[in-house]
Amino acid sequence: MHGAAVQLSEKLNDLGKRYDLLLVSDYLDVATFKSLYFDQNVPIAIYFHENQISYPWSKRDDDLRLVRDNHYGWVNFTSALISDWCFFNSRYHMNSFLGLLPNFLSQFPDGNFSRSIESIEKKSEVLYLGLDLKNSNPIGKLNEEPVILWNHRWEYDKNPEEFFNALESINDLDWKVMVLGESFGEYPAVFDQARDKFRDRIVQWGFVESKEEYQQLLSTCDIVISTAIQEFFGGSVVEAIHFGAHPLLPNRLSYPEHVKRDHLYADYDQLKQKLRNLILLWDEKNELETSVFHYDWSVQIPIYNLAFTKLLNQLA
Repeated sequence: MHGAAVQLSEKLNDLGKRYDLLLVSDYLDVATFKSLYFDQNVPIAIYFHENQISYPWSKRDDDLRLVRDNHYGWVNFTSALISDWCFFNSRYHMNSFLGLLPNFLSQFPDGNFSRSIESIEKKSEVLYLGLDLKNSNPIGKLNEEPVILWNHRWEYDKNPEEFFNALESINDLDWKVMVLGESFGEYPAVFDQARDKFRDRIVQWGFVESKEEYQQLLSTCDIVISTAIQEFFGGSVVEAIHFGAHPLLPNRLSYPEHVKRDHLYADYDQLKQKLRNLILLWDEKNELETSVFHYDWSVQIPIYNLAFTKLLNQLA
């Protein structure tokens, strides 16, 4: 986030090409980039995959300990302000970012930022993430013992403790578990504890490099659970749903945009109860009615093209 603006501007300046539109991510400091880029007139759209104002900080993070955590949120704010358009990967994400800006900016007493917030709001819209979902959805499979899936990053913001506690609450029932997702260096100790505790129930454990193998594993799972405290879109859950897993998701964050209310839980107690009921009634086989194919690139590409064309026409 610190060096990207310098590196990208140098690379594009060396190429010397002019572009109709630059689409950049929230990791780019757009203000710095634009000051260094040779073409001052090129339109820039920023795509917010996540943002540092809404993102929950880990207590172990050095930036929080050193009281410099506001810097990254400020970069997101100025990047949104200087960009010609702001796209967000979910309605929840857009609303949470815009909703938190007034309180975040109130920490800086040297100005009134209401006009800036209004400017960002007027040029913001939702542009859902595109995914490769072209493979057929194997709805209709049913394992004798339901396979429960975790396919999120092994990070604190995905709240793995609550997931494994929910599994502990149904230890008297028959089920298996598959734990996928990527870990980065240090990860919550609960994963090693759970691997030992549920060792006789584990079907697969750990990160899978091959996309084909990963999708094949998804197609063998029956239930996907999220306990996340942060999720701006939820690509891993959407993929699991597409490959036939019944979702049990918190009624918060971006999840209500993906599934019907029946697949949402209000709190931890309701998660445990819904999970127990789903497993107890497993032999009655409930068909999954939720479809997420509208996130496939074949559907999303025309929507992206229309959004970019509209933007360029407005700026012409």
